[in-house]
Amino acid sequence: MILPFVRELLADLENSVPFERVRRHLSGGAGRRRVSGLTFTARALYLPFFVRAANAPCLIVVADNKAAEALHAAVLSSCELTGAVAAESVLRFPAHDVLPFENLSPHSEIQEARAATLWKITTGAARLVIAPIEAACMRLFPRDHYAGLALHLKRGEEYLPDMLVEHLLSVGYTQVDVVEMPGQVTLRGGILDAYSPEMDRPVRVDFFGDEIESIRRFDPDTQRSASTLDEALLLPLTETPVTENILTAINARLTRSGLAGAQLEGGEEPSELRIRVATRAGEATVFPGWEFFAPVAPAAAQARITLLDLLGPGTRVFLDEPAMVKNQGERWWNKVEQRHDRSGIGSLVRPEDIYVSPWDFSDSLRKFSGLEFDQLGTVDVLDADRSELSEIDFATRPTQRFHGSIPALIDAIHGLMNQDARILIAAPNQGEVERLAGLLQEYQLPYRLGSRTQAPGSSNVYSESSYLAGDLRTPVVVKTAIANGVQVLDLRDADGRATARQLFLFGAQDLTDDADVQARPVSRNKSKTAAFVSDFRDLGVGDYVVHVEHGIARYCGLRVIEENGQPPLELMILEFADEAKLYIPLTRLDLIQKYRSTDTGPAPQLNKLGTQAWQKTKARVKKAMADMSGELLQLYAQRKAALGTAFLARQQYAARV
Repeated sequence: MILPFVRELLADLENSVPFERVRRHLSGGAGRRRVSGLTFTARALYLPFFVRAANAPCLIVVADNKAAEALHAAVLSSCELTGAVAAESVLRFPAHDVLPFENLSPHSEIQEARAATLWKITTGAARLVIAPIEAACMRLFPRDHYAGLALHLKRGEEYLPDMLVEHLLSVGYTQVDVVEMPGQVTLRGGILDAYSPEMDRPVRVDFFGDEIESIRRFDPDTQRSASTLDEALLLPLTETPVTENILTAINARLTRSGLAGAQLEGGEEPSELRIRVATRAGEATVFPGWEFFAPVAPAAAQARITLLDLLGPGTRVFLDEPAMVKNQGERWWNKVEQRHDRSGIGSLVRPEDIYVSPWDFSDSLRKFSGLEFDQLGTVDVLDADRSELSEIDFATRPTQRFHGSIPALIDAIHGLMNQDARILIAAPNQGEVERLAGLLQEYQLPYRLGSRTQAPGSSNVYSESSYLAGDLRTPVVVKTAIANGVQVLDLRDADGRATARQLFLFGAQDLTDDADVQARPVSRNKSKTAAFVSDFRDLGVGDYVVHVEHGIARYCGLRVIEENGQPPLELMILEFADEAKLYIPLTRLDLIQKYRSTDTGPAPQLNKLGTQAWQKTKARVKKAMADMSGELLQLYAQRKAALGTAFLARQQYAARV
């Protein structure tokens, strides 16, 4: 959590003449201006303020996916620091990682990110969208198409569970036995489990007939239900659902049949073609790269809209380094045309059917107000359009790098404090915050902590918001993922007043070259429940299983119990010795394992319930394993300590011979 005084310090960024000129331009909503002098970090730091000043949806076009990822991460950190725009409203709309006409489908993570972004745009949740030029040029479906991709389930509403599963499967979900990973769904009787992307945990929806009776989160490892919810949002994993209409339209276009083929040839659709499509509709299926041909479907082909149209006419459009965007767009378009020529698909589907060209996209930008960010402010004299843009110049530059030298950092901070500068030091994680705080305290340099971990009840030596605070020149250590720093000069308002002469934000890589500012994804291993359920399909009545607490038993099938109007409860029946029965809920399958043995071995002996025989067996096996491990350690230690025979070197052997 960023403390309020940090945002007050950064609010000085709005009290400058260049920002005031940008604010008036964006609020006016007419024409385009060129902005120069902003470094990468300064651009990310100012963007939330620009979006707030525009008071309209904003789109920033970058060169490629790598630039979009870097800018998105930096802007999210800036949103957290400044509080000008909610981080949830800053979205990234990635381009596909493969080109059309290559018989390759895009990566599933890219499809998931695109689908979620498109749905949020249609619902009005997007304040700033970051998109490469390739993604901005792709033709899209109308807003209604993307608005219907997600499912917003509320308690008390009525749905057909089978239709919900069918819809989720069409938008990219995978049907499994046990839901553990995002993008998975399962239906067991009247219980629907689904794991939506961007959710921290999956949800379990209990139906009473067709009515949603309860919605609960559950632990994917133990499958135990946790907190209850009033509603749940299941986001799509693909922007092109696998529907018969889309697949039939693609099939008809690629085979010159049906209405699509008639429109391609010109004229009316012959009746024999109409009959042919009707009989071949069931044959339409997916193939590698089919997602690229979705824009030829009637709904998209007739609308012929792009990301600009989807955001609306009042959108403010920013260009990040226009020369780089222009060059990358031309290279990308040449590659698309080359792939099209090599594919031999001809006029069945042309690049213009899937994308608008970069030149047409550039022409369409003239209808939208916005800014063009050019750090160096250089203008090509042959480019008349850009040379006519009036320029707004910001005074920013990168900060000094210290390459791990703490004394050099301390000396620089002392000098900046004497210059009446505002100083912020970024740390990527809480451990680095505490390390920097300890170093500053060791050098007897006053500091303040600009962030606090939200851990109720925990005590930390550095949890106080300040140490020798009170002076605005005191350096502030703040937890944020900013790699490279920035120096903002001459923070003066229109009347010439300066609240701070300079603002310094040191990034994590300014202090240490190899600092890692990106959080690494947590890998999730397959749970024991899924390992058992994978064998559960082949489990028959009479097979042997092992209960973790009670031992070996015989599987006797499943049973559903209903009482007092409660939802049906599915139970597994296990038979132990003396015909003792134990009922296990299917939500506790993590307690069960399938018994493994050779086919010719003897049948195992069933354990008795309520005795310590199984616990003694486990203890005996555990002791045997420990003894064997000790013997192996002793054996290898003896081998390591044993002295070998020293032989003469080859030269000495040769001399003797």
